[in-house]
Amino acid sequence: MFAATVGGAYENVGQAQEAMGGGFEKEYVPDHSRGARYDALYGRYCRLGEFIGAETTGSKRD
Repeated sequence: MFAATVGGAYENVGQAQEAMGGGFEKEYVPDHSRGARYDALYGRYCRLGEFIGAETTGSKRD
């Protein structure tokens, strides 16, 4: 939207937002009954990130 405004397609950002903004079809809200599962998955995600970081920035090189 900002690029389109700077590029001259719209006079201001407000016009670009009106023309390009599609709005929202759905609203997603957390399902609190699944909190424990989300926590477990997030823990796995964090461990994966630590592993990737160690493998790509560690002193171990092939």
